[in-house]
Amino acid sequence: MVSRAHAPQQLQEWFNNKDFYSQTLLKDGKKLNRQGNEKALQLFHSAAKRVPAYKDFLKKNKISSKSIQSIQDFKKLPFTDKKNYIDQYPLEKLVWDGKLDSSFVINASSGTTGKPYYWPCSHKEFIQGAVLHKMLYYTFFNIDKKRTLVIVCFGMGTWVAGIYTFLSTYLLSIEKKNISVITPGFNKDETIRILSLLAPKYEQIIIAGYPTYIKDVLEQCNSIQKIKGRVKFIFAGEGITETWRAYVHKLVQCNNYYKDSISVLGSADATFMGFETPISILIRKQAQKDLKFNKSLFNSERVPSLVCYFPSQCFFEHHNNELILTMDRSIPLIHYNIHDIGGVLSYNKMMKKAQGNKNFSNSLSSEKSITGSDLIKLPFVYLFGRDKFTATIYAANIYPENVKDVLSDKKIRRYTTGKFSLETKYNDKQNHYLLLNIELKESVKLDKKIQNMVEEVFVTKVSRINSEYHRVLEEYGNKVKPIVKLYKYGEPHFFPSGQLSKTS
Repeated sequence: MVSRAHAPQQLQEWFNNKDFYSQTLLKDGKKLNRQGNEKALQLFHSAAKRVPAYKDFLKKNKISSKSIQSIQDFKKLPFTDKKNYIDQYPLEKLVWDGKLDSSFVINASSGTTGKPYYWPCSHKEFIQGAVLHKMLYYTFFNIDKKRTLVIVCFGMGTWVAGIYTFLSTYLLSIEKKNISVITPGFNKDETIRILSLLAPKYEQIIIAGYPTYIKDVLEQCNSIQKIKGRVKFIFAGEGITETWRAYVHKLVQCNNYYKDSISVLGSADATFMGFETPISILIRKQAQKDLKFNKSLFNSERVPSLVCYFPSQCFFEHHNNELILTMDRSIPLIHYNIHDIGGVLSYNKMMKKAQGNKNFSNSLSSEKSITGSDLIKLPFVYLFGRDKFTATIYAANIYPENVKDVLSDKKIRRYTTGKFSLETKYNDKQNHYLLLNIELKESVKLDKKIQNMVEEVFVTKVSRINSEYHRVLEEYGNKVKPIVKLYKYGEPHFFPSGQLSKTS
């Protein structure tokens, strides 16, 4: 057991640095952005000198690091990504000083978008993760006032989410003694036992995991009554709709819609990038209700995920509607294209746009659970995911969040886990059609009535929220209605136990 007295000096220094998340800094949007610009430039010059792969990348692109003196110069740098950078060099050339002899925890990408990649993570990164988690836990969950159990339900193998959340929380527990953490991972039976037998002993329970998995566990736990009103959530790995959030909150009688659950943005290559705030949730809730408002903010009919971020920790840009980030990691990411569709807005720009909507302004002024301290002036990043997860039918794009909205419908959600895959297929005559595969809950049997119900709700809902689909539905009728296939719980081909489906 590691005691507080034996905690690494660097850990204590980071915890003692209250400036990182002080209210003074969080209210100063200009200073936050200036810190991000300065950090990005510093990181570029360090990588140009100390990272063999990046030094070679600049040489091949005929760029002298001395010519990059301002943030405007920096933004003109060529983009890196997995294909043109990570794949071109051996692992040892991508890390600082070309050395793998440092102490690393090595994570792997999940492989949901292609081949797996390996990402070293140093102790410094986990310490930074602990400080970020401290800010979230204190600001949203008041862990300084409640004896808290954190249940980590992310995958605990080589995936980044499980080990990162565990170590960040554990390092925080060295400083703050009333936090305990347990890691059932994807073991559903163990998670249910924990909720039934261990969780009731704590004043507060924070469940961290993938949304569809958490929903599945809560619906199957017969002892959920014991912990109602005490449960908080950290979601990652999947986008959620506000309809879905409201449903899961109701399962455990959450008291504060805007603080009892937080979605975080993370990945294996970048770890922790951003997190929801009460304001981002309120904006998104209103955007889901009012598609004109949503389009005025994001120039799209799709409702994106919306999070805030620290520019000095993760510097975001956008180019041609794709997100670009710069981040200090064991493999430093410089002007790195993550190929997620989205954009970046400063706090002031976002609030100016949002407050032009009367309904949003009224909600903000009347919402008692959002206080002045919640108005932190961090910039926003919004993302729609990747185009490869989008199915098309007669040139109409059908997005994952469209299907999530269907599966959140009160007629459907009692039958399904929320997991699905959506793809465009072709029949023998090469006519294309939409194929929607859905996983049923463990206790639900295959039933033609459920299948018909899903098809009906899909057509009704998606034609209402997606104008492209509405147009082709009027034009082609039955040809654009989905073919729905239902699968028993845990069907090994589409929904193997312990894994996420590609579009859910």
